[in-house]
Amino acid sequence: MTGVLYWGIHIIEQIQSIRFPLLDAFFKTITLLGNEEFYLIFFPILFWSLDIKLGYKLGLIFLFSAYLNQSLKELFAQPRPVDLKAGLNLIEEGGYGLPSGHAQMAMVIWGGLALIVKRSWFRLMAALLILLIGFSRIYLGVHFPTDVFAGWLLGALILAAILLLRRTIPEIKLNTLSLVIGINLIPIAVMMFQHNRVITSLVAVFWGFTLGLLWCRSICSFNPATATVRQKLLRLPLGLILLFILYILLKLIFPGEGSSFYSLFRFLRYGILGFWISFGAPLLFNKLQFNRSRRK
Repeated sequence: MTGVLYWGIHIIEQIQSIRFPLLDAFFKTITLLGNEEFYLIFFPILFWSLDIKLGYKLGLIFLFSAYLNQSLKELFAQPRPVDLKAGLNLIEEGGYGLPSGHAQMAMVIWGGLALIVKRSWFRLMAALLILLIGFSRIYLGVHFPTDVFAGWLLGALILAAILLLRRTIPEIKLNTLSLVIGINLIPIAVMMFQHNRVITSLVAVFWGFTLGLLWCRSICSFNPATATVRQKLLRLPLGLILLFILYILLKLIFPGEGSSFYSLFRFLRYGILGFWISFGAPLLFNKLQFNRSRRK
């Protein structure tokens, strides 16, 4: 295994031999498409402006994929390139390396959307993003090539398993699925508190999102399809700005890492963000009349 890792370092050095400032900036930007902050923007856009069911189902797949990725990283406990050769990384990245979460999530999200959006231009764009996001991790020296290949492979296997399940198992209605997950995610999240902070955050967001979605469906009528293009353009910046204000305020108010109750408050912080996405923002959009269709 060590020989494979040192082969990976050689590949990274060869790739970085062509680097220059503009290329560095390009791949540092591309790699942001796999960061937590990107998905905090991506899923609200999907939920608020495109399709609620698609957003929820894709969120489920994302959660499972992220859980599997973090579990495998803990299992393999493989170092990153900088752990074997100092100065190889162009950005800071913590934790273990195998498999690459950025590569895996890119395959799951963009590959999954490419299967749904059957347009040649979209599939080409999705394939390009999958390749660029994965390659950026090698170029920036935070992953070995084998980490990225493993991430792509794992993501593809997850998509294949989803397609197989869709053909063999009847589709579960959203109401039933939401209720089951909303009830059962609480004890699951509690058990995960001391396992992994990333998993805790993901479960918390989805738990809050599920509860908010149940409330939203029973209290306020929200359907992205009924809004005009103008209304969608108005509510996106408002919802996202308030989301990130909430994100920053809660981080400042709640105890930081190292405190006794950090895991609990981290769970609450991300749970509140999920609740805002599925209930708080839609309720606000309704109040501001950002969710009404044009009169015929």
